[in-house]
Amino acid sequence: MSIKPSLKNLAYLLLVLLISALFTSVKSPAFYLSDIHADRQNHKSLQGTWKLIDGEYVNESGEVKRYADLKMTALKVLDDKHFSFISMANGKFWASGAGTYLVDENQYQETLTLASFTQNPDERYVFTFRMEGDLWIVERFDEQGKRVELEHWQRQ
Repeated sequence: MSIKPSLKNLAYLLLVLLISALFTSVKSPAFYLSDIHADRQNHKSLQGTWKLIDGEYVNESGEVKRYADLKMTALKVLDDKHFSFISMANGKFWASGAGTYLVDENQYQETLTLASFTQNPDERYVFTFRMEGDLWIVERFDEQGKRVELEHWQRQ
C-alpha cells in the first residue's frame, strides 16, 4: 500500500512540528541556573547610599584596628547589581573599589572588579549581615572562623 503524496507530506509536516515542539520546550542551561539562583537576588532594601559609622578590621599583623581610631569615613553606594565605595582615614584617601554584589538571605557577597588596592582578579568578599533600623551591620570571617571585619553602615 502506498501513501499518497499529500498524506506523505502531512506525515512529514507533523514529524517536523513534533520535533520543533520538543526543542522549543527544552530550556537552556542558563534558564535552569537562573531558577537555582532566583533566591540569590539583590535586596532592594540595601539599595542606596550608606555611610560608615563604626567598625574594625584585623590588619596583616593580626591586630584589631578600630575605624574610630583611624578617623575612618566611607560611603558605599548600591544599585540593583553594583556597589562602589570610597574611604578616607584621617582626612586622606584610604581605599576605593567597585564591582557586583549578591544577597542570599543574611549573606552579602561582593565581587570586586576595580580596586585601589592589590587583589586577586574577581576576588569575592563574603559577609553575614543584619539590619537594625536604618543600620546595616556586616561581618566577615576568615577560613578559621575568626572575624576579620565588622562594619556598621547607616542609610543616608
